[in-house]
Amino acid sequence: MLTRSFSLFAWSVVFAVFAIAATDGICADKSVSRPATEEETQRVRELIYILRQHRIFARTDEWAAAIRELVTIGKPAVPELIAELDATDRDETLRGIAFTLRAIDDPRAAPGLIRAVPKTLRPPSSDCGVSVQDPELLAFMLQHDRRESDREYFAYGRPVNEVLDAIQRIIGHREPPAGNEDPLRHITLKGDDRHQAWQRSQFSERQAHWKDWWADHWQEFVTQDELDSVAVPVRDVDLVEAAGVARFGPLFPTGADVRLGPVIDVDLPSGDCWDAKSNMDLDTGFLYECLEGIERENDPQATGRFNWYRTRGVDVHYQGLFGGCDLHLWRIENYRWDTIDDEVASVHSLELGREVEGFYLFDDDEEGLNQDRVATFLFTTAEGSKGILQVLSHTESPPSQQFRYRLWVRDGVPQPVAAVPAPDSRQRPVTRSVLTFRTITLSLPGKGNEFLLDLNTGRVQSPPDNAIPAAMSPSSPFYGEATISEWCRDKGIAISSCQRSVDDLNGGEIGIGLKGLDMKAAIVSPDAFLLFSLDDIREIIGRSMPPLLWRASMTPRRNGRPDPKRLETFAFQTKDGRCGMLQLLEASGDPPTITFRYRMFDPE
Repeated sequence: MLTRSFSLFAWSVVFAVFAIAATDGICADKSVSRPATEEETQRVRELIYILRQHRIFARTDEWAAAIRELVTIGKPAVPELIAELDATDRDETLRGIAFTLRAIDDPRAAPGLIRAVPKTLRPPSSDCGVSVQDPELLAFMLQHDRRESDREYFAYGRPVNEVLDAIQRIIGHREPPAGNEDPLRHITLKGDDRHQAWQRSQFSERQAHWKDWWADHWQEFVTQDELDSVAVPVRDVDLVEAAGVARFGPLFPTGADVRLGPVIDVDLPSGDCWDAKSNMDLDTGFLYECLEGIERENDPQATGRFNWYRTRGVDVHYQGLFGGCDLHLWRIENYRWDTIDDEVASVHSLELGREVEGFYLFDDDEEGLNQDRVATFLFTTAEGSKGILQVLSHTESPPSQQFRYRLWVRDGVPQPVAAVPAPDSRQRPVTRSVLTFRTITLSLPGKGNEFLLDLNTGRVQSPPDNAIPAAMSPSSPFYGEATISEWCRDKGIAISSCQRSVDDLNGGEIGIGLKGLDMKAAIVSPDAFLLFSLDDIREIIGRSMPPLLWRASMTPRRNGRPDPKRLETFAFQTKDGRCGMLQLLEASGDPPTITFRYRMFDPE
């Protein structure tokens, strides 16, 4: 099968306009099994081209719009859909074609769906819940998916579920007819050759049951002429491929007039710190902090990370794993990074390599997840850029991911030449005056221990015994028991130490961290301890924390002890509006203690 993809961002409006026009025209009557016009056939092939290469969680509005348009065209689209169903063995394409045929609800599709049953035995995967941004498009997909309840995500099932449900919904019959649970839906392709042969026999047996039932009942649904109308002659050329390339252009253009832009080297820091530029738009070279620009208090609907990726045009991000957003990727040999200019200058089409289907660039690596390996990819972005990307290495302390990439030069589109902060990135004003820095050491929570801190005075306190409930949890002293929380609120105390259970090679030990009372905290880079202004703190807290969450946790990330190379640092804000910075310095001793420093901003 030819493997091609493309960007549809620029065509999403075209899809909507075409669908609306079709609704008002002859395509709206899906009850009529009339032949497709030449124009319709070409358009159906273009839309199938989308489903041939779509990824489940990438550019979801684009491929869902393609499904909607095919359903709007209706029965005239069925012959080409059946031809693609017969030809494909790709997981996502099987899902998309079956979903579309179920929504069109044409009995002529039943034989093709029955033929597809053995192909729905797949390696383990998931029934997916998929989101789109367009509310009308979401309503359409929910109307036609496999579930009945209202949700924010539509169901996009594994091929076995999409195909079997399509047959059963179109025909109104279940095969086998009895039983609540269908065992076939719980079989995935795995095990040794003997076990896989048994699995295949179960799917072939089910197909045989459906064939026998259809042979006895087909005349209740269609005529012979109607069945003949969906038969597509054998083709010498791939007309779907030809239609897609004619409409959208070649995936990766080649020839004497095609060239690539400069090499852009990137060292992407990990997004576990909220002020790290860990997200990148490959089209522009712009770097963003996570959820930069979002104000949760004023726009609670804007908190979805994937929606933010799309709004900002983020293509890659790093947070422990190097991931892509709305990228279409193909893994190629590493040496091709050095030969790509020669390949592009030739008249031959590029070899695309192995399609990458997951969120992360290494998550379907046949040799296992290993980000120490060099890996090279061809890619396209949702905005239409095409490029080559090479993952180089990652560092642990501080964590970062190195890679480099180049883009095909596009006429009229500015070419990025370096990775740079986006123009609207936060600009830190001069730091306001602050109270004196204080260094504090706290013991583990317990009677007689000094484990509480008054932020305003810097006083370390041990509460009276009657303020410490017998049931107080040392791992979360402020929560679950009101006695000590109320005492602390009355005294202006906002921070307590807390006990942590830490697993290590010796079977575990007691660690120590900090908890905040009526406080929010966000982890930031060590340099922010001195650089952050009052405005910075409020902005970080505003986008990193849900509006109603006032339970801060500030704990070491490395075996219960602060890493001197990372110096876990937090911006915090109390419920009464006080703001400051806190940095963990050391956690050690027997019994454990934790040492940290903090600075508070003067009240305005």
